[in-house]
Amino acid sequence: MNSPSIKEFDFVQKAGFKNTYNCIEKAMKYYDEDSETCCKYFREVIESALNDIYKILNDTKPGDTFEQITNLIKIIPPKFTKENLITELHNIRIIANNYNHFTEGEEKNPTKDRYTCYYAILKIEEWIVNFSKEYPIFLEEERKKTYSNPSPDQPKEKNKESSSWPMI
Repeated sequence: MNSPSIKEFDFVQKAGFKNTYNCIEKAMKYYDEDSETCCKYFREVIESALNDIYKILNDTKPGDTFEQITNLIKIIPPKFTKENLITELHNIRIIANNYNHFTEGEEKNPTKDRYTCYYAILKIEEWIVNFSKEYPIFLEEERKKTYSNPSPDQPKEKNKESSSWPMI
């Protein structure tokens, strides 16, 4: 079996998520030589991925990483919710925290944990890249629906040509 490669994440860089790609590259550099260090660096990956998600949503990140992940349930439109997205984000957070903080008595399996982080972030990044392409289209469609379907309280336009937009 071939070891995972940073090349599998080229799509992240091509999509413009350079910082996240750099964080992934940093973690993957240690994948074969030092599993614990690899797991530590996946913490930076998850933080950068969260920055990307909040930037796409044009929203402000709340407090700590736990809150940022949990808050996504409220702000990602249901159309884009991916089964296990929140769970996978939390899994990476928990694994990376175990390697970044001293946790007495916590059993660690660095070889398994690095693969869990790698595979989860690969799927999360695929979702983020697709979301970054589809979400603006969704927003435009929602804007059009809102504009073409005024609320019942708003008066209906009598004549579309009398719009305030200049005619060309």
